[in-house]
Amino acid sequence: MAQALRHIMRRFQDYNKDPINGFFCQPTDDPFKWKFMLLGMHDTPFEGEVCNGNIIFPVTFPNDPPTFEFTSNLFHPNVYTDGKVCISTLHAATSNNFYDQDGEKWTPAHTIQSIILSIMLILQDPNNESPANLDAAKLFREDKKEFNRKMRRDLSKS
Repeated sequence: MAQALRHIMRRFQDYNKDPINGFFCQPTDDPFKWKFMLLGMHDTPFEGEVCNGNIIFPVTFPNDPPTFEFTSNLFHPNVYTDGKVCISTLHAATSNNFYDQDGEKWTPAHTIQSIILSIMLILQDPNNESPANLDAAKLFREDKKEFNRKMRRDLSKS
């Protein structure tokens, strides 16, 4: 556990040396949990919106990936209805599923920056091949304008 805490604090220090514009994070009273705020990116359906969430680190970090979960209502194909983000880089290397390539899964070399950039990319360009939220994926495929409207409406409520 002490080793995980050292890695977590080092990741926080490293992130603060090279932060990503529009993403803010800070540890909470629980050293294995950070709060984050992601500002909607320019020229995306999220522009002007604020997404809040948590980063939860396992006691086995950095060998196992953290969990990113939105506490804001985020209707998105790659975000489960409970707010957890589903991207390959957050899947443990030992997880067996049909859609992740081994080179895409978690490795301890991932940084907070690399994860955030992956999340920002998937928010802008959802992966409909393996959706976490089937309703969001279906609406995204069938009616992007309505998808964007619902996503913004849900975010503004939270």
